[in-house]
Amino acid sequence: MTNLENNVRLYRRLLPAPMALLLALTANAQSVMIENVTVIDGTGNGPLRDATVLVEDSRIKVVSPVAIAAPAGTPRVDGRGKYLIPGLMDTHIHLAGGRQGMVTEGQRTLTMDLATGVEALHGYLYSGVTTVYDSGNHTDFIFRMRNDERAGKIVSPRIFTTGAVVAFPGGYAS
Repeated sequence: MTNLENNVRLYRRLLPAPMALLLALTANAQSVMIENVTVIDGTGNGPLRDATVLVEDSRIKVVSPVAIAAPAGTPRVDGRGKYLIPGLMDTHIHLAGGRQGMVTEGQRTLTMDLATGVEALHGYLYSGVTTVYDSGNHTDFIFRMRNDERAGKIVSPRIFTTGAVVAFPGGYAS
């Protein structure tokens, strides 16, 4: 498994602040310790304040209400005043980059701008969105993006999609 694949799996599980610091620390590290952070686990339990979280090999290994020992050389992040929460899901997007543009009345042209799509996906991750559902897009574009995400070729939230936009004749997608 590549560093990219490991990092993508980690980003899907954590929303640390500042995200940029965690990205930098985990790029070459096998583990990271986040200390003094408030953990909201999404189960309905109250927040766990001043927790210590140990991540090893892109997996949450320990969530502890008290300080714990970390493996030697483990980078440490001071999470004081910050929160760790489960990744968020945006359940209705049309990913930028795979658009239909009007050429003449009744005719559309399909475009694929993969760089724009990847940039938009990075924006979702930076905002804590670790899963997206694209409810209609250029099929070649969105399926390629989804396949690249699943193969670990791009840093991206998990992508679910229906493929093309479905609408009635003369409707939005016409």
